[in-house]
Amino acid sequence: MRGAVEFLRSVKDHPYVIDDTREPLEPLSAAPLVEVACGFLFEPVTAIDPVSVGAFWLGRQARFPERALRYALDDGGRQITIGNSPPPLRTWMVSANGETLLQVQRDRLFFNWRSVGPDYPRFSASGGVKDQAIEAFADLTGFLDSTFGERPSVHHVEVLKIDMLEQGIHWMDHPDLATAVPSLHQHLMSGPIETPTLNLRMAGEHEGCTVRLKLDLLDQPGGRALRLETSARSAVEDSLHGAVGEANHCVNRLFSWLIPRAERDSRFQRRDP
Repeated sequence: MRGAVEFLRSVKDHPYVIDDTREPLEPLSAAPLVEVACGFLFEPVTAIDPVSVGAFWLGRQARFPERALRYALDDGGRQITIGNSPPPLRTWMVSANGETLLQVQRDRLFFNWRSVGPDYPRFSASGGVKDQAIEAFADLTGFLDSTFGERPSVHHVEVLKIDMLEQGIHWMDHPDLATAVPSLHQHLMSGPIETPTLNLRMAGEHEGCTVRLKLDLLDQPGGRALRLETSARSAVEDSLHGAVGEANHCVNRLFSWLIPRAERDSRFQRRDP
């Protein structure tokens, strides 16, 4: 995280305050969130394969009627296959409207919420993304224990949030975007390129979490959009709830560092007509 803070503080022409308190990010009534994920990483469980996950899916088919197979996620290591063995796979279980997604592979489970309507269930509220993710992991644990006598041993949890700041909705032009996200000022307001495409990547440690930040300024129909992806991975020490809470706190801190409170208030709070 040191690299991220130094990057933000390097913006000399647009100073702002970096809040170092531990107060949580205030609720945003019009948050630009398009996807939120909460996941659990555990030691590989040999019983988890497409056949056993299919049996697990049958018990949840009413909630997740759609399913698909994808290549497994990894953390940068090579996926090794021997002989005619298939590559490691990941199973998707998708709700009818596509709003929720459950992903299972031999070493992790992720629950995703995706924006398909006006309502975000909040992360930490009762019945929110955190509760739904922990419930899904508990269901998988119970299934593996009762069927195979195996229980996944979680070593890390991860929280990921994707925000989409759209031109014409959250910002008007490049000077306005540079005001909303001061760390982009030197990239948008100087240099010979009039409409730059940005692809910024940062990673590091912050308060016990491994954090990652991706900023992409994209062209899309109707205008440009800043895609902001923040994620944090926290080790499990005392409880899943505590580790997930710490990861979520670190993700919110990245967001609040990038976009000052005054800008959040003016751009992401729903106003009465």
